[in-house]
Amino acid sequence: MSLKLIGNMVGSLTRNTFRKKFVVLGRLLSDWPTIAGANFASITTPSQLKYTKSGKDKHMAATLVLEAPNAQIPLLHHQMPILIQRINQVFGQNIIENIKLVPETSKKQSVEAPKRRKTLTESEKQGVSSLVENIEDPTLREKLQTLGEAVLQEKR
Repeated sequence: MSLKLIGNMVGSLTRNTFRKKFVVLGRLLSDWPTIAGANFASITTPSQLKYTKSGKDKHMAATLVLEAPNAQIPLLHHQMPILIQRINQVFGQNIIENIKLVPETSKKQSVEAPKRRKTLTESEKQGVSSLVENIEDPTLREKLQTLGEAVLQEKR
């Protein structure tokens, strides 16, 4: 099952639950390519919607937090007024007053520390040496010796 299908299912399952509180963010997430356009949608992802009371009339204003590749953030900054206008036009009112661009975090992969390999015994090293001793090219023999030892270390 693809992620798009799961995303569509989640939207239909949670629509009634989040109808009042998360209408704007839900619609932004589900219709982002249509709302933002192909260029914005291909490099940005809505991640948060922060509401604050604004001005003397205390109306709720929102700041949309978008994740984007670090290298694209400076290029996108000057295009934010256009995006704010598009979003507000879709909702028919001035919901979004500001957009904050942050570096992508969702695509980060955890980096594991490399496993410490156990050292080989002298008899294991001799066993690998005996397998490669008939190879005439010294560079190739050395490389194969190193490879053989690494394979043995992984098996331990």
